[in-house]
Amino acid sequence: MSQTDPNSTAARIRVLYVVGSGRSGSTIITNILDQYSGVVSPGELYYLWDRGLIANERCGCGKPLQSCELWHQIIEEALGTETDPLTMVRRRNITVRTRHIFNVLFGRKSQARHEFLDSVASVYRALADRTNATLIVDSSKVPVYGLALAKDPAFAVRFLHLVRDPRAVAYSWQRRKDRLVGEEPAFITQHSPYKSAMMWFGWNGIAQLLWGRSDKYLRVRYEDFTESPRETISLILRHAGIDETGPSAFTDATTVRLEPSHTVSGNPSRFATGSISIRRDDEWTVKLAWKSRVITVALTWPLLLWYRY
Repeated sequence: MSQTDPNSTAARIRVLYVVGSGRSGSTIITNILDQYSGVVSPGELYYLWDRGLIANERCGCGKPLQSCELWHQIIEEALGTETDPLTMVRRRNITVRTRHIFNVLFGRKSQARHEFLDSVASVYRALADRTNATLIVDSSKVPVYGLALAKDPAFAVRFLHLVRDPRAVAYSWQRRKDRLVGEEPAFITQHSPYKSAMMWFGWNGIAQLLWGRSDKYLRVRYEDFTESPRETISLILRHAGIDETGPSAFTDATTVRLEPSHTVSGNPSRFATGSISIRRDDEWTVKLAWKSRVITVALTWPLLLWYRY
């Protein structure tokens, strides 16, 4: 067994952590990144414990998570039979939710957070080993979870901040979508324009304040990605320190070919495979009700202008 210190610079787990509001394009972008050599995008690992290990929802490959060969091996190697998922959910919920931001920023690491992050590190290391990846792209988006990872010496974290017009986000949250995680329909939670706008402003604002001036931070607008997808993915790979020397996921300037991924959780579009055309989605401009627009703009206008919307 290697005697390398797991917290040494050479052994630190390289993570590209996605922050921003939900419905901002993280699923398609991280699924594209997953196609590149040295990169693995396992979806929203924040939810591994409840949605994966307890609910046994479908992996991105289509199988229930615990029947997926990759995740079965990772869980057995990293956690064995001694780690209780319910205990991990409790440790997560009392240490790395948004309400804990000041404690994570300024307080001492509690025993619960220490134990939680130790198990998280074991899972990330097993995932990297099993997939021969040098970079894990975690699209959890929960800002305090990303902050906790960045402050832990086991991880070397860079941040990808994805931003989308809050009116498009509000429209997306109003649509009824099956999560496609089991035999029975399980619909994604729908949010009112008020709730959507508050989440958009809060999560983007926290990300901006915490990392906006850091050299480990890159902000990408979803609309810019849809205009120049291949160039945007190259920019993200360079930011993450990945040498784009292998085969490209793109078959032309706006089309990608996606192989199945092993995502834990996320938007149902994570199950999409084959040739995918990247195009601008402006359906909200004709279908979002005027009242929803007014509420969204009124609650988000400072950042809406800052991000040039």
